[in-house]
Amino acid sequence: TVGLVDKRKIEYGDDSARGGGGSGGGSSSGGSGFGFGGRGGNSEPAAFTGEGQSLGGSTVVAANGGIITPTATGTAIAELPPSVDESSPKTTIQVRLLCGKRLRIVINKSSKIRVLVQHINASGDAGEEPYVLSAGFPPKTLEDLEQTVDESGLAGSQVTQKKA
Repeated sequence: TVGLVDKRKIEYGDDSARGGGGSGGGSSSGGSGFGFGGRGGNSEPAAFTGEGQSLGGSTVVAANGGIITPTATGTAIAELPPSVDESSPKTTIQVRLLCGKRLRIVINKSSKIRVLVQHINASGDAGEEPYVLSAGFPPKTLEDLEQTVDESGLAGSQVTQKKA
């Protein structure tokens, strides 16, 4: 059922006949036009008492899984990335870095995610703080760096660098 209110006889901006509820704004007498106080005996609205959710908030990483330290020396991560094997299948992965830059990395589908990390660190824009990589929707942290690009479903996708 639809309830209709006859407002033909009400002066524009005068919403007191309805108890202060929404004339659509435009009143010049200081009220908000949405029933938020100032007119018709309405009090101020109650403060929000619920919980908020933030998009892209905290990153939960289990037991150091997937945390990458860009300044690690003497490890495979600090090495230069291997070249792409033109004879095997390859893909392009777009990486969004913390600094705002985007990298387009051409990599073999059989390469491990660790090779993708080597490309990011070799770019010089990885930063100096530990980070994690996430991909997919909803974003999931890439914790197993020994998985191949094809196994993890990263072929042709976008990967985001986030602070650990």
